[in-house]
Amino acid sequence: MSISRWKVYLFSALVIASACTFGYRRVSAQTSAPAGGKTYGIASLNPQEAIANTIEGKKAVAALNQRFGPKDAAFKQQRQEIETLEKQLQAPASLTAVERNRRAAQLETKQRTLQRSMEAAQAEFQKAQEQTMGPISAKMLRVLENYAQANGYVLVVDSTAPGAMLWTSPAADITKELTKAYDAALPNP
Repeated sequence: MSISRWKVYLFSALVIASACTFGYRRVSAQTSAPAGGKTYGIASLNPQEAIANTIEGKKAVAALNQRFGPKDAAFKQQRQEIETLEKQLQAPASLTAVERNRRAAQLETKQRTLQRSMEAAQAEFQKAQEQTMGPISAKMLRVLENYAQANGYVLVVDSTAPGAMLWTSPAADITKELTKAYDAALPNP
């Protein structure tokens, strides 16, 4: 077994053991409380969805789309030009050798230019996304901590992390509740 697979297995076993020991808060709330009267909960969360569905998150996503939408449209047009050139080069014997070589060079130049432009735009988008979503993520973390403590959760697992979760009940997903709690914590919703 590889090291990364072993880590996933170990983590999964730990989560399952914790779930068996402490039980899901929502499940244990339906049954009688343990001897100590305390219940411990485990929940799952899709942090990207929770952040994107807040009022601030929706505004941030819209601003990013407005800022980067025109670049995406330009890239789409450039890709169509490249496809047209590729089709022309694939046409049997419709071009002279000189013309074919000229268009092949033109195609290669357009492909390189598009690739560089897309890489630069991706880097710019990631930077803008971090600047825009970073403060929202920090606020969401504070809301998550307060929400988890107020609702008796001892563990909240990222449901989008690859290999972190093997299975979870939909009842354990607190994404929507956390989004509502975030919006309720805003000074002027």
